Amino acid sequence: AASLFSSGCASIISEDTYFIPVDSVPSGANLTVTDKDGKYWFQGTTPTTVGLRSGAGYFTPGRYTFSLTKTGYETRYWTMESDLDVAYLGNLIFGGLLGLLIIDPLTGAMWEFPENRITKELTPEISRTTLEQPITSTQNATLSWEKPTTPPPFPENPPIAAPAPTAPPPKQAPRAEPIPETSPLYVPLESEEVTPSQPIKTVIVLTEQNFDKSIKKGIVLVDFSTDSAPLHEQLLTELATELGNVAVIAKVDLKQVRSKIRDYNIRNVPTFIIFKDGLPMTTFVGIRPKQVFADAINSIK
Repeated sequence: AASLFSSGCASIISEDTYFIPVDSVPSGANLTVTDKDGKYWFQGTTPTTVGLRSGAGYFTPGRYTFSLTKTGYETRYWTMESDLDVAYLGNLIFGGLLGLLIIDPLTGAMWEFPENRITKELTPEISRTTLEQPITSTQNATLSWEKPTTPPPFPENPPIAAPAPTAPPPKQAPRAEPIPETSPLYVPLESEEVTPSQPIKTVIVLTEQNFDKSIKKGIVLVDFSTDSAPLHEQLLTELATELGNVAVIAKVDLKQVRSKIRDYNIRNVPTFIIFKDGLPMTTFVGIRPKQVFADAINSIK
């Protein structure tokens, strides 16, 4: 009878709330913790200490999701779930049925967290070119990658140059073959609409003439960049190969298609915008992992 009604072993020996120090490298990151239901549990700045309950209900372990964010670094996510406390098994000998089936499961003391200190290293974001000043108009606007030049003064009495000798006309170069659709870069015709109704597993190049037609149907991920930032060509090629059945992967050279700077308020390159039936749905400033783009595309299919 004493064994039947005695307190739970885990509730006596162990804790039901664990205070765990959390730090980041570098420190000063914003820490957010949510519980298993997605509700905010804790917010703070590293280094800090988080109090976590080991149980989340009757016979239910505690489970939390952590995120670390800091300017200039990739966001770090991870989850932590409590494990069965060895002290809980002592109920088989000392705690009895009351501790085994009621007390420890209700208090959460039957669970414990495997880590007593957490330190996460943050990964710096891939550097990106920044436009030095906002652009309010595409007419007579100068981007940060363009260096304006002042023409030399015109002389009052310019010397008259002797006529250059007439050179024979150059031989006409043979006509270039059209770029096949299997090429990593595919430039569609101006009248051609580019939609994922037929899979396009290449990166297409959008121009001023075909831009609006190409984004008005289906899902299109557009990379707004310049030829001076080619670090993510491989990323676009892999996205086109893997997601060509559901989305079109395209790129725009902002030096050639300047009107889109104002239309979509682009201030940094690269900027990625996911369109659905012509409407911008999601915007990413800077390069992200391939899976981030894939998840965003799949979420709006």
